Amino acid sequence: MKASKIFIKWIIISLVLQLCLYFYLDKYYLSSGDNVEITEGMSIYKKNEVKPNIIVPQNAKNIALSYDCSYTAYFDNGVIKVVDTSTGKDRKLTFGEGVQCISYKWVPDSNRMIIAEKIKAGENRNIRFFSYDAESQLKEEIKDYNTQRTDSIPAGISENEVSMVMSTLTNVMYAKVTYANGLSTIYRIDANETMTKLNTVVKRIGKIEVASRDDQLAYEDTINSRVRTNTSCRFININGNLRFSLLGTDTDNNIYVGNKTGKVNKIYYGKLAEPQRTWKVVNLDYLYDTQNLQVMGDGKIYFIDKVSSRVKNLRDGKYSTYDGSFIGIYDDKIASISNSKIVLKSIN
Repeated sequence: MKASKIFIKWIIISLVLQLCLYFYLDKYYLSSGDNVEITEGMSIYKKNEVKPNIIVPQNAKNIALSYDCSYTAYFDNGVIKVVDTSTGKDRKLTFGEGVQCISYKWVPDSNRMIIAEKIKAGENRNIRFFSYDAESQLKEEIKDYNTQRTDSIPAGISENEVSMVMSTLTNVMYAKVTYANGLSTIYRIDANETMTKLNTVVKRIGKIEVASRDDQLAYEDTINSRVRTNTSCRFININGNLRFSLLGTDTDNNIYVGNKTGKVNKIYYGKLAEPQRTWKVVNLDYLYDTQNLQVMGDGKIYFIDKVSSRVKNLRDGKYSTYDGSFIGIYDDKIASISNSKIVLKSIN
């Protein structure tokens, strides 16, 4: 009994001491005499707001903007010009003597581009690839990291076309080189910048696309109107339908195809590693020309109505208008050129 009284006594003393300590901390130690106001913190990551200030030459061709619209590029008298979209000032970009610029491609989610150049050395002509960073204004030739050898693609006297697609997560690029006879060859440049020539089923090749996460390739067989791949599935076959048009990809590794060539009223999408019978379908309210469809990284699908100068979101049916001639969609903005000036309008 005596022990229990002592135990209770010490509990009371402990509680009194704790209350005194809390009172001291609240009234004196933690108080500065001023009211403490809690405000909502602002993110240090602020989206770049671009206000275009560019006069584009009337003879400019192949106009394209970087992913966040910070920089604008175009062909001017056979060479590529890169300018700051907000200031209109030229970025430093030089080319060697006797070089013919064939094409360029902005790398997704960066202000860097890949340039394809046709270089003449004596009687030989070769296509080489260069990386250019618009921020640092540094241009470097793409070389094999292991051998430091410059890989090039043989090219004839006739004109060549080069189209490029990239998987930024795996640092893999595919380049389709088309020759004067209409035949094409596809080359793969991996993360070590090693170039490999691919064996394709056909040489009449249309659009090419690459999956974002596993760099699997899809390409149009224009002879048989099929979409072929470099995977074990070999070509797209959904419910016995083999005739498809290749539309694009998203950042979730999905490939998008139209249910026929020319104009489509259904769009299928899914991953090449999954059974194609499980691919999802988007039913369209109209026959849309595949040349005017654009698939975005977030899975949005837009129809570019150049006659009415508007863009339609085929997912929700909403329209957004633009001024002048359509350039592209970047960072949820429509880029166009009106009265020789770049215009950016947010999508509704």
